[in-house]
Amino acid sequence: MSFTSYVLTPTQFSDAPRNKLPFITIEYSDNTKETITDSHFIIKTFTERKVFRDLDAALTTQQRADSSAFLAWTEHLLYPVVVTTRFARETNFQVMRATIPIPVPAIVKWFIMWFLRRNIVAQMWKAGFGRYAEKEQDELIQEWVDGVCAKLELNGGKKWIMGAEEPTLVDITVWGFLANALEVGSGNEEFKAMILRKQILVEYVKRGANRWFQEYDLNRLLK
Repeated sequence: MSFTSYVLTPTQFSDAPRNKLPFITIEYSDNTKETITDSHFIIKTFTERKVFRDLDAALTTQQRADSSAFLAWTEHLLYPVVVTTRFARETNFQVMRATIPIPVPAIVKWFIMWFLRRNIVAQMWKAGFGRYAEKEQDELIQEWVDGVCAKLELNGGKKWIMGAEEPTLVDITVWGFLANALEVGSGNEEFKAMILRKQILVEYVKRGANRWFQEYDLNRLLK
């Protein structure tokens, strides 16, 4: 299975299958289409069909289970808690409102961001994450930060989370969350401060950036 091109298309939750992002639509040469939702199943499908190599191929069964648990911790607990801190906390939200690029007049953007905030906060409340006190939210984020540090410290002095010589799938995900938090900056000030207090995470972010995104201004990202 191979592809000759791809198109990145702006969309929204209401247009997505199951109201869930991301999703992809594959168009085959016989004009049939296949839609796959959720990053987990997109990666699984592309790996099984040899579109790209299995980043976890060198891991043992036990390591794969450990990696899956860490991915679930990151995507299904850390992510919604961080989203809650960005949109429910007034100071953070003001930064998000100012920095999210929406190419519309300022007054229109104000209403869009108000509507977006209302919906996100309501969703996080229904899911339970918005019901935590701010102190509890920060504790959940700190536990994740400490967990990442513990994995890096216990991997035998190697560079990556699972102790492999090369990054695995969990590195792609964890590094992405760390880099995103630093890029958002004052929009999640608490999370950013937790990262910058851990030198081992700072070095990890640098390694990932130097490997995947040499164009990043690390001095700006890590200040």
